[in-house]
Amino acid sequence: MANEQSRMILAEPKTSVIIKKPHKLGDIVNVVDSFYTGDNQKFIKVLSKGVKGAKNYEVIKTDQIFRCTPLYGISDIQEGYVPYIKSTSKRRYLRQNDEWFVRWDRDTIDFYNKNKKYHILNRQRM
Repeated sequence: MANEQSRMILAEPKTSVIIKKPHKLGDIVNVVDSFYTGDNQKFIKVLSKGVKGAKNYEVIKTDQIFRCTPLYGISDIQEGYVPYIKSTSKRRYLRQNDEWFVRWDRDTIDFYNKNKKYHILNRQRM
């Protein structure tokens, strides 16, 4: 790296971080390379039919959206979704609104863990 400091812009335009050598991005934030449900039309919903790539997806109801980061899922609900950055998103990393949502309630997480098609790459970094 030619520059000993690298600037990284976070989700908020006013927020930035200066990273000095020898740190890597994974030393500062949790990075996950890939997530695969095995059946996206079943487990992923979209904000509206106007979203790029939304043709075959169901539109989410706002009461199904939760803020949850643990790998074990959202507790005490039957069906819940969390924001998800899908590769077909118009803007992958910095977005004005969440457009895609993946099912993340505890029963579904249990299903994911038993399903051979489902996987998170680099789970150890989460």
